[in-house]
Amino acid sequence: MPPEKVCEKLRTKDAQICELKFDKSIDWKTVDVKKLRVKELKKILEDWGEVG
Repeated sequence: MPPEKVCEKLRTKDAQICELKFDKSIDWKTVDVKKLRVKELKKILEDWGEVG
């Protein structure tokens, strides 16, 4: 079942359920860093404690 349908069905019980977002884990063996978005790169640096 697609996430949109699940969200629609659960929205009646809890409206915040559709706002949940989970971080994607990065597979360093297959990821092409040159193709990542700036937002994703900033998140990686933040996780590493490199953002000042």
